[in-house]
Amino acid sequence: TYRGVELSADYGNRSGLYGSLSYTFQETENKSPFQPAQALPYVPKHHVHMDIGYGFESGTHVTVSQTHRRDIVQYDRDGNAIDLPSWTLWDVSVRHEFDFGLGLTLQGQNIFDTNYYQEIGYEQPGRTVRLGLQYRI
Repeated sequence: TYRGVELSADYGNRSGLYGSLSYTFQETENKSPFQPAQALPYVPKHHVHMDIGYGFESGTHVTVSQTHRRDIVQYDRDGNAIDLPSWTLWDVSVRHEFDFGLGLTLQGQNIFDTNYYQEIGYEQPGRTVRLGLQYRI
């Protein structure tokens, strides 16, 4: 069973500034037959995501994103609850749209190289840099 609330807001203006903010609160309960009534694993109770960016007249967009998750539970083989550490990640992207349909993106994910887990024993990727090219026909 899932119970919760999700709130979000978006902003954009003619000057090129834009942003979004979302918050999710969830309470879960496993109601499967022959299972103990406990929170579902890997589902964060609190999840916050934010984007803020600026679009220049030249066709370049710069965006900074933040994701925060906390109150995540996992269970060991005996069914004992293990609280996963909360974490916050920051990403940055720069995108330029050329007049002839070509787009170039440089993206840095987890730019502060945060060690985090979505499941105990499985560390998630550290800092990642991506370069992308897109052509619109």
